[in-house]
Amino acid sequence: MIKNIISVYVLRFFSKLYDNTHEDLKKYVLKLVNGDRYLAEEIIQDTYLQAKENQDELLEHPNPAGWLFVTAKNLYYKQMKSIADYSVYETELTDDLADLEIDFLSFGEDKYEELLQYIKSNLNEKETRLFTDYYIKKLSLKEISKNINENYTNIRKANSRLKIKLINLIKKFF
Repeated sequence: MIKNIISVYVLRFFSKLYDNTHEDLKKYVLKLVNGDRYLAEEIIQDTYLQAKENQDELLEHPNPAGWLFVTAKNLYYKQMKSIADYSVYETELTDDLADLEIDFLSFGEDKYEELLQYIKSNLNEKETRLFTDYYIKKLSLKEISKNINENYTNIRKANSRLKIKLINLIKKFF
C-alpha cells in the first residue's frame, strides 16, 4: 500500500515537473544548440532520463526545475566536447589519407575508374551517396546534411567513419 502511494507521488511529481518545465527547457536548449531541433530534442530527452535515474536526489532537491536546466546545460557541453574530440580525430584521418602518398592525378582514366568502382562496390547505399556528394561532387557536409535532411553532426560522424573505410579500401586496392 505504501509503495503504491509513493509510486503515485513520484508519478505526479514528474508529471507536474514535466508540464511546468518542458516548454521553457525546450526554448533554453534550442538557444544553446543554435536552433538544431534534432540535437535539442536529444538533449531534452536525456535530461528527463537523467532526472528519472536520479529521482531520489531530485525529489529532495530544493529547485528541481533548476536541476533540469543545469543538467541540460551539462549534457550540451558534453555533446560539444564530443564533437570537438571528433574534429581532432577527423583531422588525424585527413592526415592519414595524405600519408598514403597516392598521386591520383598520375592515374590513367581507366585506373581511376577502376578505383572508384572498387570503392563504390564496397560501400553501402548511404556511404556511396556521402562518398559521391562529398568526394566527387565536392559538396560541403552542411550542404549534404540539408540535401538529405539529416543532422549535420550525424553527417560529420558518418564522414569520419567513411574516411576510415576509404583508407582501408585504398590500401587494399594498392
